[in-house]
Amino acid sequence: MIYTITLTPAIEKRVRGKMKDEITFEGEGFTYNCAGVGIKVSKYLSHYKIENTAAFVCGVNASPFILQELNHRGIKSIHMETNAKTPYHVLLIDEQENCRCMDEENQQVDDIQLQLFQSILIPQIQEKAVSILEYNLNHLSYKRMDEFYHSLYAKSEVMICDLHPDYFPILKEKPANVLVLNESQMLSYMQKDKYPLSEIMDVISQAFTPMAKIIVYTIAVNDFILFFEKERYRVVCSIKNPHAKIYKEALLCGILKCYMEDGDLNKLSKECITMSVATSISDGLFLPSDELIEEIVKSINVYRL
Repeated sequence: MIYTITLTPAIEKRVRGKMKDEITFEGEGFTYNCAGVGIKVSKYLSHYKIENTAAFVCGVNASPFILQELNHRGIKSIHMETNAKTPYHVLLIDEQENCRCMDEENQQVDDIQLQLFQSILIPQIQEKAVSILEYNLNHLSYKRMDEFYHSLYAKSEVMICDLHPDYFPILKEKPANVLVLNESQMLSYMQKDKYPLSEIMDVISQAFTPMAKIIVYTIAVNDFILFFEKERYRVVCSIKNPHAKIYKEALLCGILKCYMEDGDLNKLSKECITMSVATSISDGLFLPSDELIEEIVKSINVYRL
């Protein structure tokens, strides 16, 4: 069984309309969606008929909506409610499809809440699970995150992680199967404001390969570098949108699709970048069609560095 773990859920409100001027936005319609990387991964997987369970900590104001969304898609869930206020991510989308986020605040979870969540979650996880843990904040103590990670690791056959750099040392003792990284994480880890890509790659090769079997370093929505053992692979798609953000949920779904289909490293590369590019085309609104996937695959190049 696949388990996605979300410690920072939110409600996403997309408002469509037009900009009257540089300040005033005139809304014409809106929709609500569940936010939180783990929850979105679960929704993606359900689209591909891949059974999974979404585990999350959520404020009482938002849990009914999230549970309704998951139940509607037939996704199992394990959740714990808190008295925290689950925030809204408000996205303003104009007539030219320009998107502006008004609030990227995340719900906070503290050490005591995570300890309680751990006591609820771990007994319900099946042995030899596939666990996906994404947490890019650093409000939890190192000790508490270390204990939580180790408890997941003990029940998991596969660990896929995307973590704040403060928690990277945890992986030295219990390496992940897949670790997802980006530039901001690497610069934070190295305590630099800027660093050449070639030198970042060297740091990953030297310091990070003991932390995971496979490392996916995202440069852009259509450009990744994969590190596997002592090899480096550049994965590039000619379809690009320089303004698109990287949708981690799409990337993680690509990794899981490859795992479920017993794919090799080449398949993993193509699944990741295909899902990433396809999702960016709709700005994370819609899952890619089979026809779109076929077109994107034709535009992918994988080569050894």
